[in-house]
Amino acid sequence: MRAILLRAAGYCRVAARPRLKKEGAHKARPYVRSERFHAFSLIEVVFAVGIFATVIISVIGLLGPTVRSVRDVVDSTIAARIADGVDAELKRVGFAGVVAATAGSAVIPLVATVDGSRIVSEADAGNAATATPPGIPLAERYYLVEVRRVVSPAYSAGDASLVLTIRVTWPYQQPGASSPVAAADRSIFIFNTAITP
Repeated sequence: MRAILLRAAGYCRVAARPRLKKEGAHKARPYVRSERFHAFSLIEVVFAVGIFATVIISVIGLLGPTVRSVRDVVDSTIAARIADGVDAELKRVGFAGVVAATAGSAVIPLVATVDGSRIVSEADAGNAATATPPGIPLAERYYLVEVRRVVSPAYSAGDASLVLTIRVTWPYQQPGASSPVAAADRSIFIFNTAITP
């Protein structure tokens, strides 16, 4: 009965040594716990690695749209801050120059760097870096800013201010590209401003 209970508990009797013909009684070895080693089969390991790889690939796949969303938010924030730079550039051109340049449906094109720190008219963008105003190399032109008059209220000579619509689109030029990005593929931010004489 004791052997059955011990065997049920995971113990087994170690085989006794063969009896020697010498004097003395043979002592049986005590009951010891048998050691059973458990290991994973190759199929289990391959299956686990497959599940792990699927999860990792899914997580990496989610990072792409997240990074793009973060970049879009940063670009939109910079586009909103471009208003200050546009006002400074319009003051440099002067009130009379802006009135003349936006007559009818004409547009004043400006370009800005990726961080929005430098904004110049597209005509001046080709200037050397030491010129006044300093130019912006083609590869660094990220924002295109279009300044035009609003339709209503229409400006007439002698008005105290000129109301303008500012349309910021990006990316205007991708680094390394020889031509601008198509207008349909750009993001847009529109705001209004006014300048005074």
